[in-house]
Amino acid sequence: MKKAQIGQTFIIIFSLLVISLIIFFATRSIGGILNDKCNADLIKFRTQIKNSITEYKEYGVVEKHMLSAPCDYFQLCFIDVDTTTLNGIVNTGSDDLDKFLKIAVTPEGVLNNVFLYDGDIVVDSGNVPNLHLDNVPYMCIYKKSNRFTFITQGQGKSTLVMNVSSIE
Repeated sequence: MKKAQIGQTFIIIFSLLVISLIIFFATRSIGGILNDKCNADLIKFRTQIKNSITEYKEYGVVEKHMLSAPCDYFQLCFIDVDTTTLNGIVNTGSDDLDKFLKIAVTPEGVLNNVFLYDGDIVVDSGNVPNLHLDNVPYMCIYKKSNRFTFITQGQGKSTLVMNVSSIE
């Protein structure tokens, strides 16, 4: 082999190594940006859901809400803490309700009543005070067109949350 061919081989190998490193770090950076966007969307969603329910509690006020679904979550669930007994971890016989109740009470003793679900992971979206459901312990809404749609009805001191399909 000639010296020029050996030098050219090293240049090609070095170039491939540099390109590989660029692709690796670019992929990691993009993944980090997407994760940051998801976290920002979750924070925004928590604020929106709390505002949507607490702002419209004046008696008789009915409001339809359409909130963008953050990340890959396809289900928004509410628990009515007044109709659900939370003595430690409860076994209600309902797998859906049980998976939310297991994370409803935080280690600090705060009761969370709004959750997002992606089919694998349940994420609490916080505690919305004075949230009530219509004679059911929990209610889940599936996203449609990347939005969660629900209706609130002011009850004076509390807000009743209803599924749009129960009204239409």
